[in-house]
Parts: sequence; C-alpha cells; structure tokens
Amino acid sequence: MTLNAIYHTARADFLERVRSSGLILMLGLTAYLSYAFVPPLDASYTAVSLGGTRIFYNSAGIGLMFGITISMFVSLFAFYIIKNSIARDRQTRVGQIIGTTATSKTAYLLGKWASNVLFLSIIVGVMSLMAPVMQLLRGEASQIEIIQMWLPIWLLGLPMMSVVAGFALIFESVPFLRGGFGNVAYFFVWVFMLVVLLGGFEQGQILPDPYGVMEPLIQIYQELGVEEISLNLLGEKTSENEPVYQWHGRNWSATFLLGRLFWLGMGALLAVSGTLFFDRFNPANANAKKSSRVEKWWLALQSRLFSQKIDMGGKPVRQLTRLPHTTFKFQPLKLVLAELRLLLNGQPWYLFAGLIGLTIFSLVTPLADNGIGALYPLIGSILILSMLGAREPFFHTEQLVYATPRAHSRQLLTAWLAGVMVMLIFVAGYAVKLLLVGEMALLSGVLTAALFIPAMAMCLGTVSGTRRLFEIVFLVWWYMAINVTDGFLSWINFVNPQGGMGYLLSTLILLATAVFIRYAKTQK
Repeated sequence: MTLNAIYHTARADFLERVRSSGLILMLGLTAYLSYAFVPPLDASYTAVSLGGTRIFYNSAGIGLMFGITISMFVSLFAFYIIKNSIARDRQTRVGQIIGTTATSKTAYLLGKWASNVLFLSIIVGVMSLMAPVMQLLRGEASQIEIIQMWLPIWLLGLPMMSVVAGFALIFESVPFLRGGFGNVAYFFVWVFMLVVLLGGFEQGQILPDPYGVMEPLIQIYQELGVEEISLNLLGEKTSENEPVYQWHGRNWSATFLLGRLFWLGMGALLAVSGTLFFDRFNPANANAKKSSRVEKWWLALQSRLFSQKIDMGGKPVRQLTRLPHTTFKFQPLKLVLAELRLLLNGQPWYLFAGLIGLTIFSLVTPLADNGIGALYPLIGSILILSMLGAREPFFHTEQLVYATPRAHSRQLLTAWLAGVMVMLIFVAGYAVKLLLVGEMALLSGVLTAALFIPAMAMCLGTVSGTRRLFEIVFLVWWYMAINVTDGFLSWINFVNPQGGMGYLLSTLILLATAVFIRYAKTQK
C-alpha cells in the first residue's frame, strides 16, 4: 500500500510538472548553460579552471565539466524550480483531499521526492545530450567516447539533485521556510556549503562531499604535481595562453560509487525527515500556533498603521443611492501610498528590527568598501519587493485590478514607485553616511540601484506571475555584485557614469516590458 501510494503520488506530480509551460523555459535555460559552460577558446572567461589550468575539451573533460556544473552550480537553481510541490497542493486544495485519504506523510513526501528527482533528471539528461554537441562544436577533439562523457555527468549530478530534492521538501514542510525567507535562506546554505567544501579542498582536507568533485579533482592535482590547489567556476581568464590539462577519465573506485549511492539515499532521508514538520494539510495545525507578545504588539501596530476606515456618512448600509455622474481624478500620491501600505503590511517584525540594526551599523562604521556596504541592507528588501507584479496572480485579484482604468500603466508604475520608496527605506542609513562624507558618486550609485531593483522585480513578477523568479535572479545578482570586480554585474559599475546610465536604461526597458505584458493581460 505504501509503495503504491508513493508511485501514484510521484506519477501525478511528475505529470503535472512536465505539462506546465515552465518545462520549455527550463529546457531552454539548460541548453544555454550547456553552451556557456564550454566557452570558446578565445573567450574572456573560463567555466571550470583548476588553479589557472583549463580542461581539454575531449569527451571525458567535457563530461567532468558538466558534472561539476550540475553538482555545484545548477544545484542552486534546481531548488527554486522544484520548491512548489507541496505549495501547489495547498493552493489548489488538493492537499486537503489527500489529507483525508490513508496516504501517510512518509509516503506522500517520498512520492514528492521521487517526482522532484525525476524532474531534475531531465536537466541532467539534456546536458548529457548537449555534451557531444559541444565537443563537436568546439572542435578540440573529434573522437566521442559516450561512456567516459556520461559517467561523471550522472555520478556527480544525480546524487546532488537528490539532495536538492530533499532540501526542497524540508523547506516546504517547515512553516517559516515556505515563503521568501526560505528562498533567501537556501541561497546562503548553498553558499556556505560551497565555501566550506572549496576551502577544505584548497587546504587539502577531505570533507563530506555531496557534490562528488573531491576525488576526481584530487587525482587531477596529483597528476599536475602542484602544491596549491584551487577551483574557480565562471571566473575571468587569467591569461590568453592558459595551460591545458587533458583528462581521460578514470575507473571510479568502489568507495566513490558507494559514496554517491549514500548521497542519493540521503536525499530520500531528508525528504522523510520533513514528516517532523509536515502538517498533512490540517488547517487546525496551521492556526494552532500562539503568537508571542512581540508578535501581538506588532500585529496591533500594523493594524493601526495600514488599515483604513471607510466613512459611511452615518447612513445605514441598506440605504443605497445611485452613484453621481462624475469623473474620477487620478491621484498618484494616494495610490503610491496605498501601494506602499500593501507592500509593508503583514511583514514580520524581525525584518524591520534587522533593518534598524543595519541602519545604525551603516551610520557608525567607517566607509572603506567602495559602496558595497549598501548591498547588505538590500538583502532584506527581497521579501517585500518580490510581490511586485506577482501580487495579483498570487491573491487571484486580476479581474478586479485589471478592470481599473489604465491598470497596465498607472497601477503598475505607482507600485514601482512604492517599491522605490521601500528601497530608499532600506538604504537610508547608508545613503545618509555617503552624504555626510561627501561621496556623491557612490550615493548616485545607491540611488540608481533603488530605481533598478524594483523595476527588475516588477518585470520578472509580471512575466512569471510568481515571486520566485525575482528572488532567484536578485540573489544571484546580489552575490555577483559583491564578488565580481569587473563587468556589468559588478556593484562598482553602478558608480561610474557609463555603467550608471546603462542601469538607468535597463530600468526603462524593464518597466516598458512590464507595461507591455500587463497591457496584453488586461486585453484578454
């Protein structure tokens, strides 16, 4: 009975996923990543660099590069792709039907885990098909060895996809990790795991390796005969004539294969551990939590700040009168303030407590970071701005909002202005510090970011109809802006005049795209 429930849960969820339009987008992005991670020989970047040494583009080399890419890079995006399995059952009310059946929590979560692994296996399969194509396209080696090419792709990629599938179900089962906070938290979990593994690898330490990259990389460095070891993903090319290492694959040891099986099973164990938090769609459990005194005080304060009373003029509700023939005036300030109330209402108290702490920290610490310190308060704004453009589909209010006059322009642009105000609230402390020390160039960069990021949220939310796409893109942009020293994604690019104009132009393009898509939706 349990195996039957797991099978049918996995089958139904998998078919629901592959029938969605998002599958085409995922396949397109996977094909693009396959192309980008085997850069041309004259490209200005390297996808996988081993201490300044490039891997030769033969079958085994491309297979290893794709295996590392899936395990260490695609594992970030894969989480956000599948973190909607339980949420979809909640939203469609199917979960309450499942809750009345004999399906146990363990069988349900294992079925969801199996569906997640099968769906992510499509990514591994597409990259397996793209690998020989890229070998022929780059033309460094003509002979294709499928076994040597596909073994590292699946041995490194599939177990890590299993771990990601288990993480996604844990995050969906824990109440405070279901929403935007969980999306941000996973990003930092992913960064922490990567930093710890690479840090241990560079120091020659053998650590638990869910990515599966330690054994082949240690073998490569032993053959290279170098003492200092490092691994760079998507880094700048250090020189035009990088040394090339030709890897011919290897006979994978039994210890390595058992380790990959362990991490494959660890994904299922993570999914099962979600039963400790999963409420089995019981609405009584969702309402059983008691609010603390701080939460009660915060809810009362929000009610006073953001709720509006409707003046009925002292007339009973039953006495309805005909509306006068009058022209409604567009009052942008009132609409912007209303949008701002919608963005801020319902936000947790600890978000603003952290904002106050970061503001004080920005004012009292010396300025010695070229303006990068402005990025740290912005990480909290993701939980608020991610609803821009996605609020109407999330709350099913499209028919109400789209029926208002010029909903594609007035309502959208005023919501963007409310997002700009939110950004200014988050960077106020740092902006005041820049103003006091006279760093006007850095201040202009901060203000440009305050215009650009809400426009990005509005455009991505309007395009996708969900908040997750912006959360993914913003986190990646935020991480690249801190760590990249050159290029359009670098934070320093906000400061120089040419880069600032580029971001202002991008802001206009994003807003125009959002207006066009919203207009198309209002005409349906």
